[in-house]
Amino acid sequence: MKRTTIMLPSELKTKAIQKANQKGISLGELIRESLEVILNNPEGYFKDDPLFADDAVFHDQGPEDLARNHDHYLLLVILRSGQEEELMAIDLFEKYADQGVSFTDCLSFVLMDKRKLKRVFSFDQHFERAGFTLCP
Repeated sequence: MKRTTIMLPSELKTKAIQKANQKGISLGELIRESLEVILNNPEGYFKDDPLFADDAVFHDQGPEDLARNHDHYLLLVILRSGQEEELMAIDLFEKYADQGVSFTDCLSFVLMDKRKLKRVFSFDQHFERAGFTLCP
């Protein structure tokens, strides 16, 4: 490895340090992981993000009854947790006990991290503080 110095805006560095601490890794490792994700995905950073990957649902103008029956056509993936994820969520729940973060949020953080999901459709600031991007 070669040592490199980079300049980061204060807010970005703070968020990066928080995310690294949350993942239990160094800031350098977080930066290396982030660069690998971006550099190994030449099609675009959001290509594999389920929030943006719905272009395969309809390749035409869609069904005529889409407005009336939109719930039927929604693409939804339900993430299920196992004991491992629940134990990880308990650790986060204890870590964030002083911030009022719910167990449900902590379990969501774990499930999203394991699937490398970065964006969440939510108005809950706890997700933003945990390093996710809110998409209200």
